[in-house]
Formats: sequence, C-alpha cells, structure tokens
Amino acid sequence: MMHLDVTEIRDFYSSRLGQTVRRYICQKIKQHWPDARGSAIAGVGFPTPYLRPYLLEAAQVAAFHPAGQGGMIWPAEGPLRAALVDEDMFPLPDASFDRIIEIHGLEFFSDVEMHLKEIWRIMRPEGRLILIVPNRSGLWAQMDTTPFGHGQPFSRGQLRDLLVRSWFRPLSIEPLVHFAPFETPLRLTASPAIERIGAKVWPRFCGMLMVEAIKEVAQPIRPKGLKVSRVKTSPISISPVPA
Repeated sequence: MMHLDVTEIRDFYSSRLGQTVRRYICQKIKQHWPDARGSAIAGVGFPTPYLRPYLLEAAQVAAFHPAGQGGMIWPAEGPLRAALVDEDMFPLPDASFDRIIEIHGLEFFSDVEMHLKEIWRIMRPEGRLILIVPNRSGLWAQMDTTPFGHGQPFSRGQLRDLLVRSWFRPLSIEPLVHFAPFETPLRLTASPAIERIGAKVWPRFCGMLMVEAIKEVAQPIRPKGLKVSRVKTSPISISPVPA
C-alpha cells in the first residue's frame, strides 16, 4: 500500500488543524501513560509529535519511520533518535522497549499482522502498545485532505481481532477527535465543546480509534510461516536520513 511522504505528514502537523489534533491525542496518551520515568519508549509511523513529551522523562526514546514513508532528523536538538526501518523487520534485539506508540503506520502496511508480530517481538514482557488508526465509520477516513484520509481505516472489531491474532490483549478501544477535518477558525475555536459533545452523542463517527493493548507472553509455539528477524544484539549506528 502506498505510504504518504513524510513531508506531507509533517506539514499537516504544522497547520492549525494538525496542532489541534495533536493536542487532543497527546492528552489521551498522557491519561494512559502519565508517568514514563525509567521506561524505554518507541514510536512507529510518524510518532514524533507524540514522543516529544517523553524526551526528558523516559530513559530511552526512539522513533522508527517506515522506509516507504521516508525519514526525518529528529529531534532538532540533542542526539539523533530517529531511523528508517522495514515494517516487518526492525534492526533491534528482542524485548527492547517497554512501551510503543504507533500512529500513521498500520493503515499503510501491506501485512499488518506480520508487522504487529514484529512489534510484539521488540516489546518487553507485559509491554504496552498504543495504536491510533483512522476510524472506518468516521468522516476523517473519507476525506484525503489530512493524513488520516489515506490508507486502510479500521473498525473496532477489526482492531480487536487483529491484536488478538498478533498476541496482544486489548485493554481499551476509545474514540478520538469528534470535530470535522476542516481548518476554519470558528470550528477550531469551538473544538473543545464539539469534542465533549461528540464523545457522548456520536462516538461511533469519531475520526480515529485509540487502542491500548498489552503484550501476551504465553506464546510457546511459533506459527508456521512466521518470519524471524535475524539481528545482532549489539547496538547499531544510525546515520541521519534527509526527508
């Protein structure tokens, strides 16, 4: 499936609409993970707007951009924390991270189950995953004016079944962003009120779905045909990649 270019997603988050979306999603993520001290956190897709709040708090923070999307030098200050990866073969040892945030990723991957099993591999036992995807029933998935209108949207049932098949146990599935994907000053000013009302009145038609899931560790048999990533367990050197 065709990826959006990294610059298109970056430009969306530079707009007023993108900044409003980021604020609401960051609030939701912080409600689930209010304290990340001592944790190793990774992001997949285009996660950098949502990883920044953890830069000074977590023990380790890394961003992984899909090769088809393109990469960015991130953050602008300090050491490089971003790299390009293949969607189903990360250059990392098993059990590398405690928590992973994925956004602008799953809807663009050709084999989503294989990808999630690779995410499972690099997570530590009882690790937590937050997955944010376009809602199949929402207006945002029907309009290609934002990154959420590209790729394959998902329903709640699809997400739940996919995670279970990929060895995760879903803990919650929540609606996100109930205002329309239009960048007008009046709509954005009214977004707090629309968000409160929409969460109660039309949650089925939200823009995105956010799932929190936990890694299930009782997997004694590897299914036939599963790829095994052959990686070195020593640290790797990553060079900056221009957008």
